[in-house]
Amino acid sequence: MSNEQNSYTVKSDRFESRVNPFPPEFIEESNGKAVEALRKVMGKLPPLHYLCRNIKYKEQLNHADLLDWLFNEIDPKALELTETSHLNLPEDQQPQLVFGIKASAVADKAWNRRKKHRSSVHAFYGTHLENLYSILKNGLNPDFSTATAPLYGDGIYVTNQMDESLLFSPFSEVWKMSILGEKLRVLVLCEIIDDPSKVKRLRKQRANGNQTKYQYMLVKDKAYVRVKKYPLLMPNVNPDRDELYLCTPVKVAPKSFYLVGFAPNATMNTVHHMILFGCSAPGTSEPYWDCGEMSVSQSNSNLKRAIPCADGSHVLYAWARDAKTLELPEDVGFQVGKGSEISYLVLQVHYSKKFPEGTTDDSGIFLMYTEEPRSKLAGVMLLGTGGVIPGHSRTNMEVSCEISEDKTIYPFAYRTHTHSLGKVVSGYRVRRNKYGDDEWTLLGKRDPLTPQMFYPVMNRKPIYRGDVLAARCTMESYRDRDTYVGPTNEDEMCNFYLMYYVENDTPLKNKLCITQGPPSYYWSNGDLNNIPDIEASVLYEKSPHHNHS
Repeated sequence: MSNEQNSYTVKSDRFESRVNPFPPEFIEESNGKAVEALRKVMGKLPPLHYLCRNIKYKEQLNHADLLDWLFNEIDPKALELTETSHLNLPEDQQPQLVFGIKASAVADKAWNRRKKHRSSVHAFYGTHLENLYSILKNGLNPDFSTATAPLYGDGIYVTNQMDESLLFSPFSEVWKMSILGEKLRVLVLCEIIDDPSKVKRLRKQRANGNQTKYQYMLVKDKAYVRVKKYPLLMPNVNPDRDELYLCTPVKVAPKSFYLVGFAPNATMNTVHHMILFGCSAPGTSEPYWDCGEMSVSQSNSNLKRAIPCADGSHVLYAWARDAKTLELPEDVGFQVGKGSEISYLVLQVHYSKKFPEGTTDDSGIFLMYTEEPRSKLAGVMLLGTGGVIPGHSRTNMEVSCEISEDKTIYPFAYRTHTHSLGKVVSGYRVRRNKYGDDEWTLLGKRDPLTPQMFYPVMNRKPIYRGDVLAARCTMESYRDRDTYVGPTNEDEMCNFYLMYYVENDTPLKNKLCITQGPPSYYWSNGDLNNIPDIEASVLYEKSPHHNHS
């Protein structure tokens, strides 16, 4: 496919420099690069399947020779191709293909030598399609970054915001007779060595002088930027019934990695929600399985049934309702592999609707990672309830747990999750003062029917041993029946996820805080006082903390 993309290069006025290397069959001894001859051949290039069946005439042989050079010029082992139509972008920006680019052992060694003790960050790079072929062969080039005099000097300009980067990736013509159609554009996710002498951090200014949310980086040395991510996607599954939970695993190599970001590859039109688990052992050794542990399977398929993790279950990330990409704070990461309890990563995807026969899905998550150790290890505490919501009622589902481990945790993000009856979800840190009064500090509050992504917490003060974590889901039902906690859209859930880090320590061993919920448990019968009863169930009209993370 990358070779099909290169067909656009012949449309560019600067293609002689952009096509590097240049096909040798079109280099003449006297005239150099045969521009017009290459344009003519590429303009008539037939679909690949047609060419494979009909190599008879000289013109078709010319096509075959050109494609043979294109397909072999780039090492096929350097690209991992994943077909997808569900990356979390607007409808007209959905990609047809996603590449994972793997560096050679020699390149990896050189990269680690440059990196040494430094950390790395991830950012997006938007470029014209005509540049992609040379990027794959030669790496990023400052010449591609701007057509005018660069504002902050020469170098490679990248940004931490995907939508901003897309502004620099216009649609361009491709191999018209291929399955791709007539137009395509590309976006590159890069890993960057965070060396202040090579990388300058910038902020874009609005017309009024205020800074935008977009952070830019100017990389002055192309050797300090590369593409690195791992796709954890469903292996083209066909959900054969409504409300199906499927899991797929990946074994972590026997060395330490640190997850530093999560880019969802899904849309709420296809997927209800996704959860990434870290496991000591997966539920089964199958490539994928039915993992709806809260329900009895009604599937007619031969899929094995098992829980996501057979041992050592950790929730690392969760997604729903078209949530955006999440990148962790500087020097924070989830440790997986050697030195951790996590030997496998398991992706769980909840499909609420049955797929038509013959259609498949590869939703999942692109994992951003580094091998550079983090001084701040991340963890997730999940607060949730069981219980029942009576018909035609407004019901509070509440949970609280005391931190019993001798650790200090630093909260930085939260996420809420309910099904359709949720109105408000709020989470608190509760600390009892010397007078016996509970002081409630709000960590996060949202309408759970907005994008269910991780948002910055409203208070980042540390949480100590003896503090209590508490959460409430305010539910409103107009149904003529009771609604119980369960896995389907006809059921309900009440979850508050708190993402935190520890400094030079390991995350909490206790990762779950669950109560029976109504009518068995409420904050008022859980040894809590000074309860913010009204505040916990009412949304602010406007809060600066409700920006995307």
